[in-house]
Amino acid sequence: MSINLRLLVGSFIFASLTLVFAAFSYDSQLVSLELARKLYDGGSAPLSRLEIAKEKTAVIQLRFSPAADDSSENDEARLQGKSAGEIMLAASSIMSEIRQVLSADVSPDLRRAVGALRYPLSRIEASEGNLSRGAVRREFAALWLGLEGAVTVARADLAELRGQTSDAIESARASGE
Repeated sequence: MSINLRLLVGSFIFASLTLVFAAFSYDSQLVSLELARKLYDGGSAPLSRLEIAKEKTAVIQLRFSPAADDSSENDEARLQGKSAGEIMLAASSIMSEIRQVLSADVSPDLRRAVGALRYPLSRIEASEGNLSRGAVRREFAALWLGLEGAVTVARADLAELRGQTSDAIESARASGE
């Protein structure tokens, strides 16, 4: 075999190895991008939305707590004006956060836990602000408990996604060696 033919075959082999390495690297990057998307869309973004909903619920609970009540207002008197509007705005805002969580790629357990939150919120929205302070406390307390459960599920899902991501990255690193 002539030297020119050897150089040509060697160059072809080297180019082929370079292409195989580039394809493997590209595939690893696609896997990494998909894992990052899953971590954000299916883990941290829903958890963040649920935490925001919890904060909004806590604000309403604090605003309508017995300590914040005026002594002149009856616990069973219906809310009016600004207070009723505040309840409706908070319920609508929390429902928006919940819808965003449900539209994400989340686990069935989280979907179930978040879906259960729609019931107390729909009761609040259906009242159109015609609630007593005591009813506001009860409904938002139920909502708070549901949000606590959903946040717990979301955190567990995020931990599981982190574990899967670590395993996938370790596997890709090991196969690249």
